[in-house]
Amino acid sequence: MIKLGLIGCGSWGKNYLATIEQMEGVEVSAVWTKDKGPRSLQSIDGVIIATPPDTHAELALRALETYRIPVLLEKPATLDLQSTQKVLQAAEATGVPLLVNHIQLFSEPFLELRRLAREMGNFTVSSLAGNTGPFRKYSSLWDWGPHDVSMCLSLFDQPPNQHLTTAVRYTADSGGVVDVVNLVFGSDTTATLKFGNGLRKKVRHFTVKFESHGGEIVYEDCSFTPLRVNGIAVGVEREPPLQNVVEAFVKGIQTGETDWRWSPYLVEETARILTLVDKITVAS
Repeated sequence: MIKLGLIGCGSWGKNYLATIEQMEGVEVSAVWTKDKGPRSLQSIDGVIIATPPDTHAELALRALETYRIPVLLEKPATLDLQSTQKVLQAAEATGVPLLVNHIQLFSEPFLELRRLAREMGNFTVSSLAGNTGPFRKYSSLWDWGPHDVSMCLSLFDQPPNQHLTTAVRYTADSGGVVDVVNLVFGSDTTATLKFGNGLRKKVRHFTVKFESHGGEIVYEDCSFTPLRVNGIAVGVEREPPLQNVVEAFVKGIQTGETDWRWSPYLVEETARILTLVDKITVAS
């Protein structure tokens, strides 16, 4: 039995609890909340950190450096590039597994989109994701952005050109903030990502368009048909993504086996882009 500790029992902490209760071979054996801080992380095999992101760096560093315990860290890893790099450096220095939960990368329909897109090549990306709220202490850029940016990065074999990265931030009619981020990969391959907490309803619409023949693949995780190729629904097995995340974390603990979704590059580059965009939008 793999014994996990859970730090943070807000909405996402409760999601972890509900998910793990349905799984075999793993249990949450200790829970720490705002009123009951993690004084010790002993006698557990791994820890899930599901607290507000401004606490992530401190808690992750304590788990990695002091207790040498594998960490499953909710997104965003932190709220700036420098803090994210410190956490990644600690994981590398200690050799302790660290998985940041970019949950869309554990969705089977999105993984099928990724497989098809990388197989066919020569495509552009556009996305729209967000909701009306929630309104947090940090901007919607760091709330919704990690999903779209990490999804986009997972499709390409190179980072975007930061000198060609542009962004616009505006306030929607509902009062929330919306960010529009434009990334350029290579010479002319573009990704236009729009997200925020000022949309009229919850949506995630991620589209890949192919330049050679005009076809497209659409991923919508809020839809009954989450994956469509040229308008035709494609059936894909749909295990709950959070269950897939926990299973990957447990496998990493048991065997040390990881895949590209554990990549420090993916975590660092997501933080680098969001930090850069934050400076662009604040300056404007």
